Amino acid sequence: VHERRDVEAAIAFAGTREPNAPILLWGSSMGCAAIAFAVAEQPERVRGIIFDSAYSQLISAVNGW
Repeated sequence: VHERRDVEAAIAFAGTREPNAPILLWGSSMGCAAIAFAVAEQPERVRGIIFDSAYSQLISAVNGW
């Protein structure tokens, strides 16, 4: 859940570099969860998302570790 802060920071940084550029996020595995949590906080900032090999439930990933 806390990894979403990294995604939020990346979104903010991209906005300072290119304020009007569309933002597309691509996450793999646990990166999908980080993106999902971040986009839930600020959906207006992101144009699209790509989930590659996402878990159907976050608890499935956590229990596997």
